[in-house]
Amino acid sequence: MGFRDVFVEFPELETTRLRLRRMDYDDADDFYEIYSSNDVTKYLDWNGPRSEEMAEMLIEYFNNEFEDMSAIRWGIEEKDSKMIIGTIVLHGFIKEGIADMGYDLHRKYWGKGYMTEALKSVLDFCFNEMNLHRIQCQISPDNKPSLALVNKLGFKEEGLLRKRGYHEDDKYFYDIKQFSLLDTD
Repeated sequence: MGFRDVFVEFPELETTRLRLRRMDYDDADDFYEIYSSNDVTKYLDWNGPRSEEMAEMLIEYFNNEFEDMSAIRWGIEEKDSKMIIGTIVLHGFIKEGIADMGYDLHRKYWGKGYMTEALKSVLDFCFNEMNLHRIQCQISPDNKPSLALVNKLGFKEEGLLRKRGYHEDDKYFYDIKQFSLLDTD
């Protein structure tokens, strides 16, 4: 399988506790709930959906991005509860070999290894199914849990990008740290 083959049918991934899948309108309330905590949005470049209606529109937008081959956004479903507890996105593809990755998780599920489990599955998919050679993340220097997570997953810090991030809702620039993981790491 290669990069373009991935976009024929939405790729579902499964781990011990999680199913990573395409979101639909029935997930709007869970998706909206993820961003109800300021702890979740504190280091993002937006404040999240402001209503369930906006969450529905965003889910449609994410699904259209998949159809356009410009992004894949998985909803992270906890198998036991069937709830969407977070998302992982691949976007910003360059030459079908590089992708930016972002992720978020409902505050209630922090510190339980869910995101580590989900990201390991996505990274395996990136390198072994999509044949990507580089995944990159941009993280606020103050986001200690996210910095620890990417370090645990083997990402290498490449440096500080001064005032490179931009908060879409609150209209300000902020510093970010650039990390990458190569298929050869």
